[in-house]
Amino acid sequence: MKIIATLSLVAVAGLTALSQNPTMTISHSGITPNKVMTVYKGQDIDFKYGSGQAHPMTEGWQTGEFSTPVAWTTRTVSSTVQSITFQIDTVGVFYFHCNNNAANSNNWGKITVVDSSSMSIDPLDIPGFTVFPNPVGDILNIDGFGGEASIHHVNGKTLMQLKDAKTNVSHLQPGIYFIESKRATVKFVKQ
Repeated sequence: MKIIATLSLVAVAGLTALSQNPTMTISHSGITPNKVMTVYKGQDIDFKYGSGQAHPMTEGWQTGEFSTPVAWTTRTVSSTVQSITFQIDTVGVFYFHCNNNAANSNNWGKITVVDSSSMSIDPLDIPGFTVFPNPVGDILNIDGFGGEASIHHVNGKTLMQLKDAKTNVSHLQPGIYFIESKRATVKFVKQ
């Protein structure tokens, strides 16, 4: 009976963990756990208040880039509005920062929105940026690697910072991942 109860508890905990939305917690010291995430079009995203003053997250990026194809909609968390859940229904790249603390580079964020219906496990033909083999077992190659990229879990968590066009991903669990660079975000499948 103890085994059944333990397995039931593990199953419920696992389902709860899987059902959590991609989340960014915003405080005076920065955005955690990641300032960059990739989500599906229409997927729920949570912003949570961490500490400090109100955090109106407004359009713009520290390098002067702006969201495309539409502007970022300001979203604010504060001590009185501690959590907001929202969706972005447009595929694109959205840059934002805390308007009350714009000088703090830790409070700059980026959300890439992809269309799940157009995603495939074949190499995606983004001009000058492809990954292969896809699905991958051990070594993932990035054609058009610009010197810096990161691998993200489907929930948005950053797993690896890449410095090379050939990367060993054998330690990753089987599943769906994204490689994000300044040029593009590409989905790949780990076998």
